[in-house]
Amino acid sequence: MPRRLLTLPTLAAAICLATVVNERAVAQQSASPWVRFFLQPSVALAQLEEVQQDLKLTEEQQKEVRAINDQLNDDRMSVFQDSSGDRQKMREGIAKLHREATEEFNKQLDEAQRKRAAEIYVQVNGPMVLQDEAVVEELELTDEQQEQLDQARDEIRNQFFNAGLRDLSDEEREEKVNELLEDRDEKLLAVLTEKQREALKAMKGEPLEVDLSKMPMPGRG
Repeated sequence: MPRRLLTLPTLAAAICLATVVNERAVAQQSASPWVRFFLQPSVALAQLEEVQQDLKLTEEQQKEVRAINDQLNDDRMSVFQDSSGDRQKMREGIAKLHREATEEFNKQLDEAQRKRAAEIYVQVNGPMVLQDEAVVEELELTDEQQEQLDQARDEIRNQFFNAGLRDLSDEEREEKVNELLEDRDEKLLAVLTEKQREALKAMKGEPLEVDLSKMPMPGRG
């Protein structure tokens, strides 16, 4: 079983990063950096038209997706305000909200849709899903591996926010962000065994090209 609550980045950090990065995208590989850097729950990804089409969501299901995301955004802001700068409290609160939103989203789906939604979630988020309790269980990550992942994520966050992105041109910023994201993925995947890496790859399912630049910012409907 997982050793502790998920270590999710704070909403404040997401908003801060979104203000300094202005990168357009048409596919997962070149998506908006703030989206690519932070774990996106499956219900948030279901706001994208291509994901809705792939899942074959009905109009009623799409309506539920909007409602769940609206509530999630409101609850995120409440957690941010109530945490008063306490990073651990904020992380735990956001992690809890994401679990609850995912559970509510899954209730709206049939079995095939739930399976496909999970695959899209893994392939779009990449190694960031290694902070998801369900993935931790599925891959049977040890306590030592989870500790190593925590350390790697702390190092990655520090690198990202000390990268001087504000001082770079758009082209330089894009290049630097891509470099940081590639380094992030390498660091996280390096913690896994070869068997675990293969298992994670298999969890992605069939590739789906998505436009993450159309993802709403946290806190916006």
